[in-house]
Amino acid sequence: MNCCFKSIWAINTDISCCNAQTEIISVRDLPAEDLIFGRYDSPNLEPTKALIAKADALIIVTPIYKTAYTGVLKAFLDLLPQKALSGKVILLLATAGTIAHLLSVDYALKPVLSELGARYILGSVYFAGLAEAQSSGGTRTSGRREFDQVRK
Repeated sequence: MNCCFKSIWAINTDISCCNAQTEIISVRDLPAEDLIFGRYDSPNLEPTKALIAKADALIIVTPIYKTAYTGVLKAFLDLLPQKALSGKVILLLATAGTIAHLLSVDYALKPVLSELGARYILGSVYFAGLAEAQSSGGTRTSGRREFDQVRK
């Protein structure tokens, strides 16, 4: 399980303990054809769009690679209605191999979310160096304290 999924599962567990209803949407599990060909009216995407429409808040988790969030996330966001995020509280979590791409969330992802109507974007949480620590067998101290603070 990669860092993004570990993060969202841990947060989901904590939120569920507070009697809040949660759903996890993995955009990589949506039909690739619908995303690639921009099928706005695909019936396959309607359940996911409905979940987003009824949500009070969203936690968006993405890896950062070469200063950008994933293409599959961008493809999905492009298929949402223009004001799909209006009135919703948004928390962004990003993972990356290095701190060098820290501002990519602010300069690449936040403008897209704003275009979708998001006005309540909380401070982003950025986990750097997690993959390096895991592959070297070291402890994941980078980002762990920040993650624990978000969980409290």
